This record gives sequence, structure tokens and C-alpha cells, in this order.
Amino acid sequence: MRALLAVCLSLLATSTHPEDTLQTFKSPNGVFQFKYPSVLVRCTQSQRQEGWWIPDDDCNSQGEVCDERGSSALTIGCFAYPKDEFKDKPEFSAAAFFVAEVRTAATGERCLKGSQYWLVEKTEDTTIHSVRMKRFTIGSAWTGGRLIGQIYRVFRGGACYEFGFRWASSDPSNIDPYTIKINQFTKQDADKVSSALKQPVDSFIFLK
Repeated sequence: MRALLAVCLSLLATSTHPEDTLQTFKSPNGVFQFKYPSVLVRCTQSQRQEGWWIPDDDCNSQGEVCDERGSSALTIGCFAYPKDEFKDKPEFSAAAFFVAEVRTAATGERCLKGSQYWLVEKTEDTTIHSVRMKRFTIGSAWTGGRLIGQIYRVFRGGACYEFGFRWASSDPSNIDPYTIKINQFTKQDADKVSSALKQPVDSFIFLK
């Protein structure tokens, strides 16, 4: 778990996915777009269960990666790393890039304060494609698991947007090795996931 957390929190390495593997997502209102590796799975909201995303295995975990229950942020797009690739490495629970609009943050000041639902470990100013914004490093834990993330907030055109990643992991010491085959989740595994999640962050641009 330590190797996974260290790599996730940095996410500073350059994305390694070649250009021909990238897909483009453009918001329905044409305000922004980003590119994401084809390895990521697009998550869609379930019509039968509020707060649940499909496909189930990739897009859900004890720690929400596509949205936050109770939050005012409306998720516009969510792309998760396929969990099947690590089916014998249960330390990996779920990880996804998401982008949302925060409907209750009607001013730049409120937007850049972040969310009351986050446990913020670090806040800093940053710039992506000449647009200034705030980056929040967040983290939370529960018995047998942890969620970390980096979330960017920007006020643009009278609206508050947030995007970034959330990554949930499980403590392998709490998993019964006699019922589930367990292999170590390595730094190489974490680098692969980190690179995929970093691509949409680095390529996020506003079109209006």
C-alpha cells in the first residue's frame, strides 16, 4: 500500500500513453474537453440505484471515485482504470478521473475554497494550459481501506468546475489469502495507473 500511495500522491511523471491510444471527451455544452487513454473505462450513472456507477466492478468501491454522495457537485464525466487487470492484486480497489460542475459555488471565492466533504492535506495554486486554478490533495481512511486524490477547482464563465482523480485502496493484510489469491501491487502497477489518470488532467482545456 505504501508504494501505491506514494506514487498516487505525486502523479508528477509525464504521461506515457502514445498519442494513437487517446480518445477525446468534449462536454455536452462545449465548454471543455480532455483526452484520455483508451484503457480507461467510461462510467455511467445507474438509473436504478442512486450514487451507483456502471460497470459496477470498475467504477465503484467503498470510497467513491466518480462522485461524492451528499455533495453538490454534478459529475459530467468519469473514466476508471479497469480493475480486471489487477484481479489478483486486491490492494487496488478503484481509481478514476472525473470532472464535475459544482452548482452551489456561485462565486470564485466559494469555488476555490474547496468542498466541506474533503479532508484536505494540501492546497496549492497551479496552472494548466494558462488557466490558473487550485489543486487540493485529499485523503481519507476507514477500517481496511483508504482513499486519496488530487482535485482541481476553477471558476470559469460564471460556473465552478472541479476535475482530477480519486484512488481507493484496500489493506492486503485484511484479506484472507486462503480464499483470494493475493499478489503484490507493485510500483510499476501504480505507475501505469498514475500515467493513465494523469493524461486527462494534463490535456484538460477550456474551449470557451
